[in-house]
Amino acid sequence: MQHQMLHVQVINRATRHNWRPHGVCISYGPRFSTLSFQSIGSSWIRLSALVTSLTLRERRRVRLACSEARNVALQEELLKHGISFEDLDRPPHDPLLYPALRCCKAFVSPPNGHARSVASRPGRAAAVARDVHRLVQDARAARAAWRERKSRYQFDALRPPLTLVIDCVRSTQNVASLLRTCAVAGVEVVYCGITPAPPMPALLKYAGDAALLPSRFEKSAQHAVKRLQQQGFEVWALETTDQAKDLETLLARDISKLPLALVVGHESYGVSASALNACDEHVRIRTVGIKNSLNVAVAGSIAIFEIICRVHAPHAQCRAPLSFDPDLVVAEFLWSDVCYLADQGATPLSLCQVIAATPLQVAELANRELPIRFAKRIRQIEDIPGWHESQDLVKLRYLYFQCFSDLRLIDLKDHELHDLTVAVTRTKHRLSGAISLLMEALQELKDKGLALQESFLEPWLDRFLLSRIGTEMLTSHYVASMEGSSIVEKDCDPTIICLRAAERARWLCMEHYKRIGNTVKIKVETLPSRENPGNTKERHCFTYVPKYLYYMVLELLKNSARATIETSSSQEEIEARPIVVTVSANSGQVAIRIQDMAGGIPFEVAERVWSYTYSTADTS
Repeated sequence: MQHQMLHVQVINRATRHNWRPHGVCISYGPRFSTLSFQSIGSSWIRLSALVTSLTLRERRRVRLACSEARNVALQEELLKHGISFEDLDRPPHDPLLYPALRCCKAFVSPPNGHARSVASRPGRAAAVARDVHRLVQDARAARAAWRERKSRYQFDALRPPLTLVIDCVRSTQNVASLLRTCAVAGVEVVYCGITPAPPMPALLKYAGDAALLPSRFEKSAQHAVKRLQQQGFEVWALETTDQAKDLETLLARDISKLPLALVVGHESYGVSASALNACDEHVRIRTVGIKNSLNVAVAGSIAIFEIICRVHAPHAQCRAPLSFDPDLVVAEFLWSDVCYLADQGATPLSLCQVIAATPLQVAELANRELPIRFAKRIRQIEDIPGWHESQDLVKLRYLYFQCFSDLRLIDLKDHELHDLTVAVTRTKHRLSGAISLLMEALQELKDKGLALQESFLEPWLDRFLLSRIGTEMLTSHYVASMEGSSIVEKDCDPTIICLRAAERARWLCMEHYKRIGNTVKIKVETLPSRENPGNTKERHCFTYVPKYLYYMVLELLKNSARATIETSSSQEEIEARPIVVTVSANSGQVAIRIQDMAGGIPFEVAERVWSYTYSTADTS
């Protein structure tokens, strides 16, 4: 196809004192026509308006022609990768292919001038085709993982008592709420139209394992209703129409042996007209307030449980009570709360904030922040591929959920802190072995052939452990504040802490290396500050958390002591290579240097030394 381009050329006439436009040449395609104007008065303004009106009409035609050309070029490049653009854009659309589809459409029909200039660059169609191919490959891998995950779940082979048809419900949260209700009631699901369906990532995030329910997809609710009726179902539409009957009236019939299907519709427009006409009955939930309808997730949940209760109690003289465990209902609400809070941002904690807070402020901070942090920790565990294959990870996830439940069900009304104190203390006790359990779980996954890639594991452990540090500091400070103390010391003496850590490191060496008569020598010395160079007994005190400083110094001393012993050939050589800990300070900071003569870190492992997976421990 020959592209027709619009050109506007201004014919200039230069004079000695000024520049004036003499005329304009408008050319379109292979033909040229010239319109000349004298540059006097307002003729140039009229000329601009004329040129603008002409270019706006032709610009649309040019854009359409360029879009068609880009479409043809992109299809040719996609075919080289074995991808058909028509398959991507043919309804019903696969939610996992939305990114690839958006990438194609952004290239074919750019939204602005800058995007059009980028799309017109040479070789751009090939680059976009490569991106689309990568996105399609990711979508296929995600769908394969979804099918493999779903295959692990075993469902009852009997026919479910009810089938729920979701007709174009737009909100992912509403669909997730309905799925959780169906998971509790054992209901099969049919997705129709634009309804978000698994394995859409957003739906999996909110619905969790409830998305693993038996389900299928239909192009339209009308088609789904007709297919169910052919299978012997009686189909009810939950909608407030003129023909609608009260749910209690229809449930008065014996429906225990009748396969039923319930249709719920769009949040604003309800069930589609074609589906309504095809349904056997229209039902409504009786209301007494100023509103005559409920949220689709709430109304659907009420109707599902009313029908399920009637199916399980067909000969009851009155409406069957909801026979479910209250603890199970509370747990379902708490799991929904976990999904909500996991998306919220946790407030960063600083040492100054902890010091300045009163006990009541610390209690309010713990009551607000700890559930968010535990919800994020649960979400992180669920992000591990194959986490449900590890009993230790399942146990760790449940431990965090127990801690979340204890804290989330506490109300700090009247500033009563006893229940919160008990919950926080129980939380610290429950999670005391969390790190050991996590390491055993990762080893278990490795033994089962599900070892995690280092590119995933390193940032995951960074987030998990950093979050744990903030949680541990908050819970420890709260417990200490309830006892009238604090984990923070304003006069923390690093020299005393280093002496305690050195004594502990020497004892650990004696226990581990029992073949050696004496352990390593660790000297702790304090340098005077520049302000008092002659005071050799000066104490360098600062505000800090002593137990955290002790832990860090002890770990470094253990590494130095081990390296010193294992690189020495005799006891005399060990004694000749002492570890020196030097504490110094000025008016603004405190420095601690730990120096040994064990040879340092080998150059060949220098880049891996910060990796969580790197270790020099004896595996035997």
